[in-house]
Amino acid sequence: MATSGFISWSILSHALYSPDPMAILSSGTAPGGAGAGLVVVWYVFAKVLEHFDQEIYAAIKIISGHSLKHLAAAMATWWLVRMFRMKYIESK
Repeated sequence: MATSGFISWSILSHALYSPDPMAILSSGTAPGGAGAGLVVVWYVFAKVLEHFDQEIYAAIKIISGHSLKHLAAAMATWWLVRMFRMKYIESK
């Protein structure tokens, strides 16, 4: 669990210490620049899935909240990477 927190913090700190952090966060990939909001939503959803790990497994009996947490965290990372690509790669 410590590794996933480190990776999340590494990505977030890189975004915050980039040359123009507000431009990255406001550039978004959804209408109205909602990309950063979607990153936060997926991250919070991942934390909720982590918290209710056993309850989710008891209800579904197929997959645990822990496994679903990894999928949600991957979605948050995907949105963050997409924001970086749109800002720094595709805009050139």
